[in-house]
Amino acid sequence: MRTVVSQASPLLPLASTVWLVAQCLGAAALADDAPAFAYDRGKTPKYLGQTVQTAETGTAVELRKELAAAVDEILDGPWLPLYSDYSAAQAGGVAPAEWCFNRPGEYLRVLAQSAPYLSAAQRKKTQEFLNAMIRDCSPTRQVYWTTKEGKARNVRRTPAVQYPWLADADKQRLLFDEAYSVWACASAFGSWDDVRPLYEDLKKLRAQLESRGDFEPAYKPDCAGPLTTADAKNPEYRFRVYQALLAGYQDNYCYHGAAEARARMQKGKPVFFYVRTLSSLLGYYRLARRLGQDDEAAWARQTFEKVAAVTLGQKSAPFLWSDPHLCPEIGRLVRDAAGNWLEELARTPNVGNLPATDWGQKPVPGKRDYYVMNPHTWYHAWGGQGEGIRPRTVLGAFLAHAWLLGAPPEKVAATLDIPWCKADLYYAAKLVVAIQASEKAGWMEVNR
Repeated sequence: MRTVVSQASPLLPLASTVWLVAQCLGAAALADDAPAFAYDRGKTPKYLGQTVQTAETGTAVELRKELAAAVDEILDGPWLPLYSDYSAAQAGGVAPAEWCFNRPGEYLRVLAQSAPYLSAAQRKKTQEFLNAMIRDCSPTRQVYWTTKEGKARNVRRTPAVQYPWLADADKQRLLFDEAYSVWACASAFGSWDDVRPLYEDLKKLRAQLESRGDFEPAYKPDCAGPLTTADAKNPEYRFRVYQALLAGYQDNYCYHGAAEARARMQKGKPVFFYVRTLSSLLGYYRLARRLGQDDEAAWARQTFEKVAAVTLGQKSAPFLWSDPHLCPEIGRLVRDAAGNWLEELARTPNVGNLPATDWGQKPVPGKRDYYVMNPHTWYHAWGGQGEGIRPRTVLGAFLAHAWLLGAPPEKVAATLDIPWCKADLYYAAKLVVAIQASEKAGWMEVNR
């Protein structure tokens, strides 16, 4: 276009030339200000109504055998939670310790997703295990499985499990997050009557969350704003998003994603986790439809569409797309809108030139820092005593790699890593994803 203007300008009056240049510059400015990604409401039925297609038998024979062994080990409990002590006060640091694999909702989700790949005998045993968990430790009433008896998951001597104190609002959010897990369990085993009481719990929780505005993000004015085409092209923004997809919501070494996310929010407002909110709304919608709650299903669909639009349209949203609650349906939604951009992110140079900060994460005026990131090891357990990154962060990065960044099947299987410990729930979850990728799983209509 510049060539056309240059050739025509000697023959045009000055005013016409100025007008033409202004039009070109204005069009470019409008393109930069345009939304980078937008949600297509016409695709809502696809996201709400379809789930991953599985087969009774498949080609990923070795992966299926490994999954069967992993599930047998999980069922051979009870197991104590895994103690993850990186930077914990118990290990001489300042951060809180973390006990992993102690949420009943995780058991429902992982074992339900594993069910199609298990033998009939294993499925029966798995269903009995989950029925007992629902009875004794409902994932819609208890955030944590507070067992004090069980086998140790690793060889290290660990302190007694400490369960964090939760405010009622935080507890309600965490419990509603398990709506997808409840649906997955009911769908896998046909246990709709068994989960009806859990659905009623979720129904009460959703009313409490909605009354507080928990289905909408609340950013500080200077942190809120639409995700524009110019943002998506900005090298600094791209590097930070890619870094966040690999490191997730945590603070680790030079990366301070959790602190940055909290700093963006209005005072007293929670960090808004886009992926898990969409996942929970998806599960809630399917439960409501199956159980004949049409009004609740209509609310879930409307809210799902609203949150999906924000997920694709908020500048801060992609920093929180890496999440262990990421499910295939939400990965599909994000890739439909931003897949090409995400694949470009995966080819981002591993050196970022970013504004400098001190050790307290305060900006250092007039200086820049170079961040070097090795994407092949960033999300592995390096540093400390082999526990430099939390297991949930590794799972989030694995799911982002498989379902957001568009990794080919062989790359998905190659990033399985090894189990953190015995009865590693997340390793079983990763095996399921690797099987689906290797067997090129398609989509099917969900149970009605």
